[in-house]
Amino acid sequence: MDRVLSYHVEPVPRSLMADFVAAHHYAVRVPPHCLLPLGCFAGGDLVGVASWGYGVRPRHTIQRLFPSLTTTDYYELNRLCMLDSEPRNGESHFLRLCREYIRQREPGRVVLFSWADGMRGKPGFVYQADNWLYGGYPHRVLRHRQERGGPSPAGDHALRPARPGVHP
Repeated sequence: MDRVLSYHVEPVPRSLMADFVAAHHYAVRVPPHCLLPLGCFAGGDLVGVASWGYGVRPRHTIQRLFPSLTTTDYYELNRLCMLDSEPRNGESHFLRLCREYIRQREPGRVVLFSWADGMRGKPGFVYQADNWLYGGYPHRVLRHRQERGGPSPAGDHALRPARPGVHP
């Protein structure tokens, strides 16, 4: 636990984040809509990265969830990756530090949003441990994809107000 308490967050070059993800994440690559690459450091060592930005349909996604919001009101967490050698709950602590970083530097971001990768058996425990709101399973997407013979959606989504007391 002491190591987790030593974590700090700072921006990293996108190329460094992409190399880290390629080496340590099952998805291997970073989505193209990364606007804020953050690194998690323990001392001077990079132990994790988070890619904050948008999904493939930025305005559509947020307005489907919150019709009054626009792309300037949120970030989607595109990738979260930490070394397997890091302590338990390290990812959740890293998420908290990211949230604090964003809250301090970009107060206009009122929602942080992410998808848990249900196809990989990941029900979002990392988000639950940081008290993100469970947004549910996108049943409409599931029905649409099943009717077309396609795969199930990537997973459930989690929401976290970027500022306390703000509920879009």
